Amino acid sequence: MFCNKPQDSYDHDYSYLADGTVIPHGIYDMKGNRAYIHLNDSHETAELIGDSLALWWRKEGRELYPDARRILILSDAGGANSYRNHGYKHAIQKFANESGLEIVIAHYPSYTSKYNPVEHRVFPHVSRTLSGAKLTNLKQVESLISRTKTKTGLKVMTGIMQKVYKTGKKYAKKSLEKLKITYGKVLPKWNYSIMPMDSYEQYEYNNGKLF
Repeated sequence: MFCNKPQDSYDHDYSYLADGTVIPHGIYDMKGNRAYIHLNDSHETAELIGDSLALWWRKEGRELYPDARRILILSDAGGANSYRNHGYKHAIQKFANESGLEIVIAHYPSYTSKYNPVEHRVFPHVSRTLSGAKLTNLKQVESLISRTKTKTGLKVMTGIMQKVYKTGKKYAKKSLEKLKITYGKVLPKWNYSIMPMDSYEQYEYNNGKLF
């Protein structure tokens, strides 16, 4: 990055030296070669991921794919979108309810997230765009990331999610029985689909005890 005068900064990047954090959630549309990166400054949670997907659908997805009936999402095996995270399945159920789509989930096996297209087709280019910049606030990060592009035509859209996401929220395993989930015949813990609920099912789901 170029600037008019030197900027003081620590020579190493440690979290305790920072004034805040930036949590990016990336969505990569392989067909359109378009990426959507939503930023937050609280915590990465399953709820954040669900809200990010819903935001993408409202702003871009339903206009680009008006005839869509289902969406395939490739997810890593760990973190907030882990196949072991019950909260992630609940977040996907809420997304399915809002979008009216069947959501097909395919998790990569553990330690293979590098094969997820978003990891090698989007984030390396985002990292290059941010290289050398002293990051100070969400608006600046949003502006920088939006400049990301490649010779192959990758387009990156950005947005800020102002909601505060809290960690420590846990769902009982029995709560999964409330979901409209169908597990695949092959590696069912990694491959499953979640259907949207009808209005009555949503009422029962939203007013039931999940924790």
